[in-house]
Amino acid sequence: MKEVCFMQQTKRHVAVAAGLALALTGSCGIVPQLFEAKPALAQTTASSEITLADAKAIGTKTDVGAYGSMYVVAVKQTDHTNNLELKIFGELKLPYTSQDIDLDNQDENWFKPNEYVKSFFEWSPTDPSVGTYDRTVFQNKLPVFVKKGTRVLKMQLNGEDFELAVPADLSSLDTSPLQDALTEHKSQYEAAKAYGMKISEESSKAFEAEVAACDALLKKAQDGPSSVTQDEITAQRQKLNEAFGALKPLPYDRVALKAALDKAQKALNRIPELAKDGMGFEKSGFDAFYRSYLAAKDLDALEDLAFIIGPHEGGPLKTQRDFDTTADELNRLTQALNPIKMDLAKTDSLRETYFNALDVMPQEGFGWTPASRTAFYEALEHAKIMLNTLYPEQRDVDSALSQLQTATKALEETKLDTTKPKYKPFTLGIRYRHHNDSAPSALIDEYFEADGSPIKEVIENVIPGSEQRIYLDNFKLIKRFAGFTPTTFFYGSDDSSLGKVHVFTDRNGRSFIAFAAELNSELDVKYEKGDDTRKDPNQTDPSDDNTVDNNNQSQVQDKTKHANPSKTVKGTTSSNKLPHTGDASSALAAVASVMSAALAGVGSLCKRRSK
Repeated sequence: MKEVCFMQQTKRHVAVAAGLALALTGSCGIVPQLFEAKPALAQTTASSEITLADAKAIGTKTDVGAYGSMYVVAVKQTDHTNNLELKIFGELKLPYTSQDIDLDNQDENWFKPNEYVKSFFEWSPTDPSVGTYDRTVFQNKLPVFVKKGTRVLKMQLNGEDFELAVPADLSSLDTSPLQDALTEHKSQYEAAKAYGMKISEESSKAFEAEVAACDALLKKAQDGPSSVTQDEITAQRQKLNEAFGALKPLPYDRVALKAALDKAQKALNRIPELAKDGMGFEKSGFDAFYRSYLAAKDLDALEDLAFIIGPHEGGPLKTQRDFDTTADELNRLTQALNPIKMDLAKTDSLRETYFNALDVMPQEGFGWTPASRTAFYEALEHAKIMLNTLYPEQRDVDSALSQLQTATKALEETKLDTTKPKYKPFTLGIRYRHHNDSAPSALIDEYFEADGSPIKEVIENVIPGSEQRIYLDNFKLIKRFAGFTPTTFFYGSDDSSLGKVHVFTDRNGRSFIAFAAELNSELDVKYEKGDDTRKDPNQTDPSDDNTVDNNNQSQVQDKTKHANPSKTVKGTTSSNKLPHTGDASSALAAVASVMSAALAGVGSLCKRRSK
């Protein structure tokens, strides 16, 4: 009975082996060597797909006394450690079966991939007709990795010691690293061209030549595995990778886009004059135009591409086709702008309430309860959006006004008792960072340094829960760095998504950030490349002494008090300028101011999510 079952199993193994050429898979990134003196499969396959028949054909063999034989195949080579993944089979010969060998007894049946670890066996899946006690084939229970060049492993079977011979190198030719790299690179290259990317002719020809060389080598390996070495596969993969890495996108042609932006700018410049005559652009057409205008501005701000694919965490790269289609769309929408008579929403009450609300602060020694503070700042943000909307609906303006009035009245103060641990004054640190150009990801920043240490400012004796306000023209705290402009503010655990830091502009056109102090938290100011156009404040401005407004401020009708002076820890300042925003007091001036601010890039001062 055992012999019949064994023959059935052998036939099944032969059938599976015959089908391997049609079911070959592999993992990317392997750099293996050809295994020398064994017949080979067309290429290596996953260890789970290796059968006893395969192991007998291409693996090493070790006789284990009267029990039978062991067969070992080196299936894969790991990409970074160059270890070999093994598949181990054992085959018992008569009269031994699974009733004679207890593989669950791990004290007597094991092998050691290295001197520190023991691994174990299990019975191989077998024909259903083979009984539980009639099994004769077993295999490694868990994945096995050994150092390349290892010749033997220690093992025990039924309590007896043996030395298990293992391949010192891969047991068969592995074309999967080259095939996987070729498939991936070709798809990325073709996708980039299909989406309209212009690539230099020289780098394209070099890459296409290596693609052809890969195809030829893979066909040669398919026709006769013994005619190709693993070194050839590895070398060709390296050439392909180098040619792919050298693909160079051409610089964007921006002429058409810039011309479209110029036309759009002229249309925007008409808005204040139209408003004086009670006219404006038809809303739906203007909304579509302005969306296109902003998209064109963002597109024009992009740097030329350095490579045909971007980082994994980013979106699709913009191509020349995007520039051309955006320019065409913006020209069409600019031409379609239609001036009409319109009733502008009355925003005077909202504007005055907004500016008055910006002046509201807790009395000395107090903060606001978290719930009332959150509602208040949400209402301020909503009002800011309405005031910066070119053609808002009157009902939306009225709703924002009501929300702000309600939230302001509902502000509830709470005593900041410094005798309690949670209100213990601390030193608030301010650091300054920018994108690390040498980093592999756009999400990685580095700090501005002086003398090898991050530049840092501190504000002494800050009480947790107190309202903090720092004007952006306070160059002591919001420093200037040549070629950079501040864009984003991170406080405590907030990556800017929690909205802990708010950016506002007061009635005098001075922008400031507002946040509630948290015990031992620091403020990070993120800078991006650009012109810093901030103006030096007048000598009478409250930030001339380089201080930050602390919780020592009273209500708007009272005299403003200032916090403790800031203290420099490390670093120097460099001179540059950054724009600040401003709102006028009339509806007409508001329209002009909003548009002027938007066109000057004032959005860079607003808190926004980092890239």
